Amino acid sequence: MFWLRSMLGSEKSSTDLLISTSRNAIYSTISIYLGFHFIASLFYTSIFSPKLWNCTIIMLVTFLLTIWLINKVYLAAQFIWLTGLFTAILTGFFLFQRPEILFLLAVLPIMATVMMGVGGALVVDLFLVIAILTIPEIKQLPPIPQGYPFALIFSFVFGSIFGWGISSNLLSAIEESSFHYYEARKRLEETRQHRAEISHMLKEQSQSNYQLKQMNRMLEQARESAEEAKEDRDRFAMAVSHELRTPLNFIIGFSDLMVHAPETYSELEEWPVGLYDDVQEIYNSSQHLLGLINDILDMGKIDAKRMPIFRERIKPIILLEEIRKLVFAQIETKGLELEIDCDLNLPYIFVDRTRIRQVLLNVVTNSLRFTKQGQIKITTRLINEDEIEMAITDTGPGISEEDLQKIFDEFRQVGQENWSREKGSGLGLSISKRFVELHGGKMSVESQLGHGTTIRITLPVLEPLQSIFADREDLQEGGERRLASVYA
Repeated sequence: MFWLRSMLGSEKSSTDLLISTSRNAIYSTISIYLGFHFIASLFYTSIFSPKLWNCTIIMLVTFLLTIWLINKVYLAAQFIWLTGLFTAILTGFFLFQRPEILFLLAVLPIMATVMMGVGGALVVDLFLVIAILTIPEIKQLPPIPQGYPFALIFSFVFGSIFGWGISSNLLSAIEESSFHYYEARKRLEETRQHRAEISHMLKEQSQSNYQLKQMNRMLEQARESAEEAKEDRDRFAMAVSHELRTPLNFIIGFSDLMVHAPETYSELEEWPVGLYDDVQEIYNSSQHLLGLINDILDMGKIDAKRMPIFRERIKPIILLEEIRKLVFAQIETKGLELEIDCDLNLPYIFVDRTRIRQVLLNVVTNSLRFTKQGQIKITTRLINEDEIEMAITDTGPGISEEDLQKIFDEFRQVGQENWSREKGSGLGLSISKRFVELHGGKMSVESQLGHGTTIRITLPVLEPLQSIFADREDLQEGGERRLASVYA
């Protein structure tokens, strides 16, 4: 009964195939019996009528119960059907007193084999053998002639073998087709499930695309708002800066006169004690404030793309010498060393001399501000045929990795979160980076806490390497020249 269990436990389509086969066998059996009943009642009334109606009623009730139950509980329906057939045949034997009727019981193993397999047929055979051996003991039933029990048992075995012979190939074919049908249905369901998943994913993707469009739209609006706010801020800063420059120039002019020519007003000895120092502080603070205002104006010009760049051919060593002269006094005051390492044969660079000098001065001044002891070294080298690198290295306290990401932000001094901030605007490195980028160069920083800081400035050279020495009056013929100076 393996095939029966596998089909009953498989998909509904396989069960329907088994039920349809059984239903056809039941319909065929009841049709043959009703045909027999009609002929017997019509032509052999004296023999069969009205006793045959008892068997017919049993057959019809069994048929109706089986058809009603077969879709619900298949095995129970088969039990009722085979039991009903057995009861109808036994009733006929009792009513007509003819032992030959018992040979109709051989049909039961055949039907059991077709509808329930070999296992079902063996169960039915065992039941029939017990019944045949028990019938002679029942006094109400007619006696069975000698030899009939053996013949009946043989007919049961023959019926089972015959049923297996005619149905084995059919059952195997049904089982195999049922298996393949089940596999096909399984793959169809998997395909439908995958299709549903794909449909769900496409729907989610569509929703995600819609949300992404909405977010992009909101981001665009936020960007436009931010740009408008930045433009308003820049316009306000530039307007305020312009308004501040006029009174500031008056302050600088008068304080400059009082600092550098105090005798204009009266002899310095006649000034109150401490007044000259206060005026000098006013002058220095005014100069610092003017530098901050100029930086703000320059940043506004850069953002508005109105910053003029006046390029000229210049040797890197000339810029470095100018920086040395500007910071020499501060280097000497703090007791530091300034080392310049520059190859005199380096090519010309095509830059705005004032702006690049301002960049170098900002970086070196920054190093001076934070370096308490040691040295500041400027190394200039050709990193490829198109670029020159200037590296400014100090022995200061260094910068943490977290602050390195903010070092080029506007109005920010890294590593100075307390009230004792170093003097500076917080614009130096930010505006310096902008100036370098305007020249097509790059500016980067490397640092580690306790190990100093290195700021690298990369600038494009004037022309291809093979024609870079357009002006060589200041170079000696033959050999490489290199300037390595230390100022302390």
